[in-house]
Amino acid sequence: MPSIPNMFAITLSQLVVFVLSAIVCGYVVEWVFKSRMPFGFLGAVVAGLVGIVFVVNVLRVALVPSIVVEGVPIVSMLAGATAGAVLWGLVGTLWNRRRPVPEPAPAADEGQA
Repeated sequence: MPSIPNMFAITLSQLVVFVLSAIVCGYVVEWVFKSRMPFGFLGAVVAGLVGIVFVVNVLRVALVPSIVVEGVPIVSMLAGATAGAVLWGLVGTLWNRRRPVPEPAPAADEGQA
C-alpha cells in the first residue's frame, strides 16, 4: 500500500525559517498598526505563523518562481505572513471601534464650594 505524503510535516529548519519571517513581518505590521494590534507584537507574530502555514502548507501556493529556502518558497511565505498579520490587525482595529470609549469625569472646581 503506498504511503500518503503528510502535507503538514514541517522540519525543524522550515520551522526556523517560518518563525524568523513571522517575526520580521509581525514587527513591520505591528509598526504600521501601532497599538491597535490585539496582543501586540506577539499577536502579530502568531498571526503571521498561521498565515505562513495556511499559504505554504495548506494552499501550497507558489506566487512567482522565487527563491526556495529549505523547501519553502520565500515570496509565498512572506505574503502569507503579511496577510495573516494584516488580517489580525484589522480585527484589532474593528474590535477597538466597537468598544465604547468611557467619557472622562468632569473635573471638580476646587475654588468654589
